[in-house]
Amino acid sequence: MNQFILPYCPKYHQLQWKSKKIQSCLICLKAKKLSQYYCTECKQGVCNECIKPPLDGFYCGGNHKMQFMSNLPHHSCDLCEKSISQAYSCRTCDFDICENCIQFDE
Repeated sequence: MNQFILPYCPKYHQLQWKSKKIQSCLICLKAKKLSQYYCTECKQGVCNECIKPPLDGFYCGGNHKMQFMSNLPHHSCDLCEKSISQAYSCRTCDFDICENCIQFDE
Protein backbone atom coordinates (compact mmCIF):
# COMPACT_ATOMS: atom_id res chain seq x y z
CA MET A 1 0.00 0.00 0.00
CA ASN A 2 1.26 3.48 -0.84
CA GLN A 3 1.86 5.94 2.00
CA PHE A 4 1.52 9.71 1.77
CA ILE A 5 2.85 12.29 4.18
CA LEU A 6 -0.09 14.49 4.99
CA PRO A 7 0.53 18.25 5.00
CA TYR A 8 0.04 20.57 7.96
CA CYS A 9 -2.15 23.64 8.43
CA PRO A 10 -0.52 27.03 9.28
CA LYS A 11 -0.94 26.18 13.00
CA TYR A 12 1.03 22.93 12.45
CA HIS A 13 -1.91 20.55 12.88
CA GLN A 14 -1.72 17.57 10.55
CA LEU A 15 -4.38 17.77 7.86
CA GLN A 16 -6.69 14.81 7.32
CA TRP A 17 -7.58 13.40 3.90
CA LYS A 18 -11.34 13.78 3.57
CA SER A 19 -13.75 15.24 1.08
CA LYS A 20 -15.40 18.24 2.66
CA LYS A 21 -17.20 21.29 1.38
CA ILE A 22 -15.56 24.37 2.86
CA GLN A 23 -16.52 28.03 3.20
CA SER A 24 -13.03 29.32 2.42
CA CYS A 25 -9.52 27.97 2.03
CA LEU A 26 -7.30 28.07 5.11
CA ILE A 27 -4.32 29.19 2.99
CA CYS A 28 -5.56 31.47 0.17
CA LEU A 29 -8.81 32.49 1.95
CA LYS A 30 -10.78 32.32 -1.32
CA ALA A 31 -14.28 30.90 -1.29
CA LYS A 32 -14.06 27.32 -2.47
CA LYS A 33 -16.43 24.42 -2.94
CA LEU A 34 -14.35 21.34 -2.23
CA SER A 35 -11.32 20.38 -0.20
CA GLN A 36 -9.50 17.07 0.14
CA TYR A 37 -7.43 18.20 3.14
CA TYR A 38 -9.14 19.27 6.34
CA CYS A 39 -7.86 20.40 9.75
CA THR A 40 -10.16 18.93 12.38
CA GLU A 41 -8.73 21.22 15.09
CA CYS A 42 -9.14 24.49 13.14
CA LYS A 43 -12.30 23.15 11.45
CA GLN A 44 -11.11 24.50 8.11
CA GLY A 45 -10.03 22.99 4.82
CA VAL A 46 -7.39 23.69 2.23
CA CYS A 47 -8.52 23.93 -1.38
CA ASN A 48 -7.28 21.60 -4.12
CA GLU A 49 -5.47 24.52 -5.78
CA CYS A 50 -3.28 25.28 -2.73
CA ILE A 51 -2.45 21.64 -2.02
CA LYS A 52 -3.00 19.34 -4.98
CA PRO A 53 -4.17 15.89 -3.95
CA PRO A 54 -1.43 13.30 -4.51
CA LEU A 55 -1.77 10.82 -7.32
CA ASP A 56 0.79 8.07 -6.82
CA GLY A 57 0.20 5.59 -9.58
CA PHE A 58 -3.55 5.42 -9.42
CA TYR A 59 -4.05 5.74 -5.66
CA CYS A 60 -5.90 8.61 -3.99
CA GLY A 61 -4.59 10.36 -0.89
CA GLY A 62 -6.56 7.92 1.25
CA ASN A 63 -4.40 5.10 -0.20
CA HIS A 64 -7.33 3.57 -2.10
CA LYS A 65 -6.78 2.24 -5.60
CA MET A 66 -8.66 4.41 -8.09
CA GLN A 67 -10.72 2.62 -10.73
CA PHE A 68 -11.68 3.87 -14.17
CA MET A 69 -15.45 4.42 -14.23
CA SER A 70 -17.14 4.88 -17.60
CA ASN A 71 -20.55 5.87 -16.24
CA LEU A 72 -20.43 8.75 -13.73
CA PRO A 73 -23.51 10.90 -14.32
CA HIS A 74 -23.67 14.25 -12.50
CA HIS A 75 -19.99 14.26 -11.44
CA SER A 76 -17.20 16.79 -11.82
CA CYS A 77 -13.43 16.46 -11.72
CA ASP A 78 -12.06 17.30 -8.26
CA LEU A 79 -9.09 19.13 -9.79
CA CYS A 80 -10.34 21.09 -12.81
CA GLU A 81 -14.04 21.08 -11.73
CA LYS A 82 -15.24 20.30 -15.28
CA SER A 83 -18.35 18.19 -15.69
CA ILE A 84 -17.43 14.57 -16.45
CA SER A 85 -19.17 11.33 -17.31
CA GLN A 86 -16.10 9.08 -16.98
CA ALA A 87 -13.03 9.35 -14.77
CA TYR A 88 -10.61 7.62 -12.46
CA SER A 89 -12.55 7.38 -9.25
CA CYS A 90 -12.28 6.47 -5.59
CA ARG A 91 -15.84 5.86 -4.44
CA THR A 92 -14.71 5.52 -0.78
CA CYS A 93 -13.40 9.12 -0.77
CA ASP A 94 -15.82 10.43 -3.43
CA PHE A 95 -12.75 11.60 -5.36
CA ASP A 96 -12.90 11.77 -9.18
CA ILE A 97 -10.12 12.80 -11.58
CA CYS A 98 -10.76 13.25 -15.30
CA GLU A 99 -8.42 11.70 -17.87
CA ASN A 100 -6.88 15.09 -18.73
CA CYS A 101 -5.92 15.86 -15.12
CA ILE A 102 -4.61 12.40 -14.30
CA GLN A 103 -2.38 12.51 -17.40
CA PHE A 104 -1.11 15.95 -16.34
CA ASP A 105 -0.16 14.72 -12.85
CA GLU A 106 1.56 11.48 -13.91
